[in-house]
Parts: sequence; structure tokens; C-alpha cells
Amino acid sequence: MNRRVETARKNHDERMNEFVGVLNREDCLPGSEVLDEWRFHLELTVKKGGWLAVYKPPAGRNKEYMDFVNELVAVESVEFRNFEGYVCSAGQSDCSSSETGSSSTQTNKVFCVPLEDLYPCTNQPDPEVDGDELANVLDQYRYFRANLWLPWDEEDDNEDWRVAALEPRMQLLYDMEQGLAGCEMCERVRRVFRQAWAAHEDLQSLQDGDPLDSVDGSPVSATTRALDEEGVAIRVMQLHQRLDQLRHEFSRLQNPLIRGLMVRQRQRMMQPRRKGQQPWNRLVWPGGPAEQLAKLVGTASLLAGTDQRFKLYPLLALALEEANAGDFVFLAAGKYSTTGSAGLEAGGTIRGIGEEAAVVSGCEAGDVMLNIECQQQRDETVQFDFVLSNVTLEAYKIEICLLLSAGNVLLENCIIDGGGSHDKDDSVGAMVRANCRLVARNCVFTGFTTGIIAYGGARLELEKCHVKECQYGMQMYKGAELSMKQCVVSECTSHGVYFKWSCDEQENGSTLVAHDFLNTLPGVSVQESDFKAVPLAVQVENVN
Repeated sequence: MNRRVETARKNHDERMNEFVGVLNREDCLPGSEVLDEWRFHLELTVKKGGWLAVYKPPAGRNKEYMDFVNELVAVESVEFRNFEGYVCSAGQSDCSSSETGSSSTQTNKVFCVPLEDLYPCTNQPDPEVDGDELANVLDQYRYFRANLWLPWDEEDDNEDWRVAALEPRMQLLYDMEQGLAGCEMCERVRRVFRQAWAAHEDLQSLQDGDPLDSVDGSPVSATTRALDEEGVAIRVMQLHQRLDQLRHEFSRLQNPLIRGLMVRQRQRMMQPRRKGQQPWNRLVWPGGPAEQLAKLVGTASLLAGTDQRFKLYPLLALALEEANAGDFVFLAAGKYSTTGSAGLEAGGTIRGIGEEAAVVSGCEAGDVMLNIECQQQRDETVQFDFVLSNVTLEAYKIEICLLLSAGNVLLENCIIDGGGSHDKDDSVGAMVRANCRLVARNCVFTGFTTGIIAYGGARLELEKCHVKECQYGMQMYKGAELSMKQCVVSECTSHGVYFKWSCDEQENGSTLVAHDFLNTLPGVSVQESDFKAVPLAVQVENVN
């Protein structure tokens, strides 16, 4: 039975505080003594045995006990010295529901597994075991082993590991989660982790095993033994050399100054295209039948025109990382994620071309999902600097979905969904700054604190759009221009449209106005639009 495992969601500060609490020794804590601190912490917080957990090893690990993967097991004892637990099948036992017992037939077998592969149940049969606390402690240790601990750390006897490794690695992880490090750098970090532990395990197997015995147990000649010993020695030397290379590479990646230089170098490589150079057409397709791919390429070719260059990507993030200003990114139907606009920040096109919706979600939490700051018009025949078409943006837990700072931006047949994030935090669907023009056609803005904000000097043109389920449908500042045609504003808890002449609401009052009054305001044109009885307000300046 494949049991669902829930993982804890903690931010950077919560994780950091937890590790500081575990590694709280006042004097220097070298890497060679870090695991001793963890042993002491686990001995104090984890019961020696008698609790239930789900055995779920990570995808890349060799699953020696396949019958027990994702199964409920009973932990008979914990070996803190090696961070391992001796477990057996839980049989008909269950900790939280009336489900049937494990499907494994090896109910009496006891086997040893790493502690980080055990996910304790919330409800334990032993009332003395706090399932929530036990799960939290092992989550801390699991995160430490998976993201912070590397093979060479235990060899260091000089530097304080908390300063030399914990702080920079936590900052690196934070940058990766928030999209501050590019996809290429994130992949390099993960690659170094995988290769470092793979080389370490190979080295351990050579040092712990006896590779010199023959397969059938017969004596090995002196010549063969000498050759085998020489081969093992060369392999050990190669592994040590490889670990040193990975150690130096990771030291550069975890250094924030060097990491910043690498990002800036990457940005310099992504300079805007020279005049007359053809843009790239980047097709993002997660996979499927060959007929589907052929149809997508044909559709993209019709949209892009003849004599265009195409490149295929499995992930949207990879396409954006390689994109330059003016490129086209075509999305097949599916769900994608992104940590920013990357190479298209200065302009370009993202267009969904599948028969079904192309959904793009932001990182789990952050400030801005897509930041658009277009340069001056590169080509007088191009009407818009940035185009987003036939795409659904899921900006859950994102403060600003679209931050439009400069240029002419077109949204066409798009859904901008905040997921009701306004219930807890301030959020904005589209923020249009001065000297920026936003044209939205057949779009929906829903689930934000404010659907659209337009500051002084901004131009907002809406046609057949629907703004709904927000606290404020739109907030317009003095000097912003608004044109609405055949639009609907509904289900806004505070105001449908709020014209603010200043940022200070305390010194200025507001008054409700009728629909027809909007057209008397400077720079405002409203035609054939329905406000569904939501209140409209204008901030009134005190003149004293």
C-alpha cells in the first residue's frame, strides 16, 4: 500500500533556528564533531524503540527491502551511533486509521535502515510517544543529511562548521528556493551533492570490502593479488581526487560573492540580440506522442513565420534561462513552474498553443512571479514589447504576480489567479508602474488583495476582462489612465474600483460614486461595463 507522506513546510528562519538549537555549543564546533551533537540531540528526543513509521527511502537510494517500501513498519530499536533503526513489518498494526495491515509477506523479518528514511506516524499506539514531536525531530535530521551535510565535512578539525558551512549553505538553499539562483546553478549544486555522495560510497565499499577474493573461493595467485591491489589503490586515489574537485567546486557555489559573480556573468552572456538577428522559438513540451509534437511544431511555425529557429525544452525554467529579449516561448498543454521571467524580462512572448490549458505556477513563496521591464522598442513594426497569451498564472503565496515596470505589455486570453491569497497576506495580480502600458483582452484577475494597481503615469486598457473575488478590484492612482470596454467587476469585498489621489488614506477621506461618474474623471473611459453592484470610490483630498 502506497501511504502518503506529508513533509514539513518551514521557511529559512525556522530551519536556521532549529539547527542553531541543535548545534548550540558555545565553543568552536568543527565538522568532525557535528555528528556527535546530532547523536546527543537524537538520544534526548527520540525514543529507543516502540513506535511506528512509514519506510520511504529516497528515489536515488538502492532499495534493499523492496517489499517494505512505503509500508508501515514498527521500530524495534534505534542505533544512534550509526543513525540507523532496526524495524520489522507492523503487520495488522495501524496508527491513525482502520486500514488493513501491510501487504508484505515478510512480517517477521527485522532489517536495518537509515533513520532519515523513516517517517513517524502522527498517532502512535504508545501514549508516551509524541508522534508530532518525533516526526519534527526526524524532519530536522533528514533535512540536515539531505541538504547540508557533505562527505568531507567530518574530516575538518579546525573551522567552526556552523560559520564555514551551515550559514552559507542555508543561504544558498534560500536563494535556490526563492529563485535568486538560476536553474543552471541549482542543477550544479544538486549534481555536486549526488556525485560527492556517490564517490564517497564507492570509496567506502573499496575500503571496507575485500575485493581480492576469487568468486568461487579458490586461492588467488600472488601475481593476481598484486594486480588487484594495484587496481584498487589507483581507484581509491581517483576517488579521493574526485572528492577534492567536488569540494572545491562546492566551496565556490556556496560563497555568495562568487555566486553573484557567476550570475552576473550569466546575465552578460544573455545580452539583447543585435538588430537584424532572428529570434529563437523555444517550444516547451513535457513529452507525449510524436503526432502531438508534430502538431505543436506546425502550430508554432505558423505563429512564428518562416525561416525561424526552433529549440525543444522539457521545462519552462530551462527555456527562460536560455532566452534572450525578443524570443518566443511556446507552451504545450500542461503544468509548469518558474522562478522568474529570466531572459524575457526585457521583452518577448510566452504563448500557450496546446488544445488544453498551459498553467504556470510560481515558486512556493516569494515577492514577484514575473518581472517585466522592457527596453525601448527594438522594431517599429512590433506593437508590444512583451506578450503573454493563452496562459494561466497560478500566483499562490506570491506578493506580486506581474510587476510591469516599463514597455508595452499585452495579456490575451489569460487567467491571473491568486488562489485567494488575499485572505492572509497582501497580494497584487498586476502592478503597472509609470511609463508602462498594459493592454488586457479576455483576461480574468481573481483571488488577490488587489486585482490591478496602476500608478501615476501608467496606462491601463481592459477589454472583455473580468476582475473578481478580490478585496479591491482595481486601485488607480492620480495620473493613471484607465480604459474599460465590456468588462465585469464582481465579488469584491471592499471596492470594485478605487481612485486614490494620494498614498495616505488617514489624512484623506473617500466617497462612493456612481458608475456614470467614472467617465468624468480625467483619463478615464468606461464603456459597456458591469460592476455587479460592487462599490466604487474616489479618494477625496482635504484642501485646508
